[in-house]
Amino acid sequence: MKRRSFLKLGGLGTLAMSCGIVVHAGTSWWDQARSPRLQVLSQDEAEIFASIADTIFPGERFPGGMPAASEIGIVEFWDGYLASIDGRTSKLLRVLVHALDDGARFADLSGRRFRDRPAAQREDILRAWDRSWFSARRGAYTSLELFVAMGYTEHPVVLEACGIKFQCTTEPQPHHAPIAALGTP
Repeated sequence: MKRRSFLKLGGLGTLAMSCGIVVHAGTSWWDQARSPRLQVLSQDEAEIFASIADTIFPGERFPGGMPAASEIGIVEFWDGYLASIDGRTSKLLRVLVHALDDGARFADLSGRRFRDRPAAQREDILRAWDRSWFSARRGAYTSLELFVAMGYTEHPVVLEACGIKFQCTTEPQPHHAPIAALGTP
């Protein structure tokens, strides 16, 4: 057998094996059983999302007692969001979380999932997704970061820790009014 033929067969074999792994992983991600305490997410998905959220908003690094994302119920927030959107989009977002978790196995060939890594390694993986040359990967990270930020920055405990005393009023405020006219939060 010629060297070129050997390399072609080896490359095709590697590609076939990779496709098989992706198909197997994708089918196992698609229909996981819902956690009894949540509306949509499986227990695995809840753990993965909590590790992503705690990597983005770890809490202990911020002065003034900022909570970690998982401490304020970010998983429940995201679960509620997924329950409120159409089922196909919800499943695709759940698959995205699994892709990040299992994709971390190839970050350094250690075979460890995202959620099983120390915080510094999780930060490196998210940074790599955020700065990736592959736009779909960057977009996927940006989407996850947006969901985490929506739930975290709107939580009353976080607002209070930031010194923001926001209270809703029953009086309608004009959208064009200057900030000073609306009163201090």
